Amino acid sequence: RPPRSTLFPYTTLFRSNVSLLSDNSEAMEDIALIDAVHMREASEHSERVRRALNTTESPVLLRILIDYYFTKGSRGALKILTTLKSSHAQDFFDKLQECIHVKGTRLGVLRLLGFALNSQISWLYKISGHPLFSSILHYLRVRVCVCVCV
Repeated sequence: RPPRSTLFPYTTLFRSNVSLLSDNSEAMEDIALIDAVHMREASEHSERVRRALNTTESPVLLRILIDYYFTKGSRGALKILTTLKSSHAQDFFDKLQECIHVKGTRLGVLRLLGFALNSQISWLYKISGHPLFSSILHYLRVRVCVCVCV
């Protein structure tokens, strides 16, 4: 059996991951209910998801919410995703970078990104340096034709 001092970092890491998963399981239940029929119930669950997103530094919950948006077309998820804090921009772009390479989600990525950039104007500067921007240009195959009239 190894000395206790060598086990300490691993047991601490394991405990923190277990608590992270249990926090996300509660938030995942709330995500499933953000499009509830009753407006009050939906807003309560949306607020819980927002709080969970703002209190965790892990991108796991954000990734789950983006996946939920793509699979369900959830308006509740869209509302939450368009009101993210600036600190989530990098993780948001990273997840969309993964999704844009999946054939069925390209239009959804562009739609979600358009909504997010419309409400988070400061993110325009952040996306210009992210690989997602190059991927978007690649898939759009933008060709500029300039006509000069004299």
